[in-house]
Amino acid sequence: MSFSKNRVIFRADGNGQIGLGHIMRCIALSEMLKEDFIFAFAVTLPDASLKIIIETFGELIVLTSSCKTEELSELDQFLSDSDIFVADGYHFDLDYQKHIKSIVYKMVMIDDLADADFCADLVINHGNDAVIDKYKRETHVKILTGFKYLIVRLDFLNAAKKIKNISQIKTAFICMGGADPYNTTMKVLKGCIQSGLFKDIIVIIGAAYSYLEDLNMLIESYQNGTNIKLLQNINSKEMIKYISISDLCICPSSSISLEVCCVTSGLLTGMTAENQSGIHDQLIKDNCCISLGNFNTIEVGEIAAVINRMSKVNIISEIMKNQRLVIDGKSNERILNQFKLLSRC
Repeated sequence: MSFSKNRVIFRADGNGQIGLGHIMRCIALSEMLKEDFIFAFAVTLPDASLKIIIETFGELIVLTSSCKTEELSELDQFLSDSDIFVADGYHFDLDYQKHIKSIVYKMVMIDDLADADFCADLVINHGNDAVIDKYKRETHVKILTGFKYLIVRLDFLNAAKKIKNISQIKTAFICMGGADPYNTTMKVLKGCIQSGLFKDIIVIIGAAYSYLEDLNMLIESYQNGTNIKLLQNINSKEMIKYISISDLCICPSSSISLEVCCVTSGLLTGMTAENQSGIHDQLIKDNCCISLGNFNTIEVGEIAAVINRMSKVNIISEIMKNQRLVIDGKSNERILNQFKLLSRC
């Protein structure tokens, strides 16, 4: 006897202003659930490149509404009472959740901040596990927090089961997210160059990065024995490849830093947005990184100075050991089990 799979509808947005983090996290979650569920992604006015990315993983529902009331009315025509609805973003308030819950079978919220009211059936916050007591929720709401419920692409979870060691520090990896609206990439690259530490610097930018011309000018103007490799919009296997050959990775305390921890590397991180504070604090607590603090205010010279202070193999090796302790590569199994429980309730 064959059984039809429940549908999971993801609701998230992404663009050059807000970045692609919410979308990519939903895609990662879909990978974890793909053996047992089918998927649709409800996204407000995605551009052409984002449409191509999303349609690889499921049906795309394009929303056009600009306010909550209109959006909910628009969504109503796509939802059914057998759906599990997953929302990842910051405008899904209590009224929004109650409306969706009145239509669908179950509702899940992906959260970073622990500063809102929740009536969804399940809330996942894979950042700081200390925030669980901060949640304002109805009694039926289940909260999952911490790296045990890490939401990253399966390739990264598989990489977490392998052992990596370093013997010298010569290669840097820079990735400031899919959009990097404040062009932190440029500042970090200048800091790496100024440190004089690296033989190779790998720079990763996303599809929504809008400062490519300026970045290319900087790279072309720098000729001092360091090889700078620029790559755009690469897939997860390529990300793992380049993190694996790098000794120090510099990225924000977003999902990218968690991907680095899966592969293991020296990690220099900080915040580009307030919603990264949970992951940032947990990485520091677990001694999985060295922090630069606020990427938006730190100066190039300060970045170079911190790089040089942590440029010892024993420091990097200790960070990598701690990363292996907190990420076991099995979060997909835990999350899938939670969704199976939801679908049976």
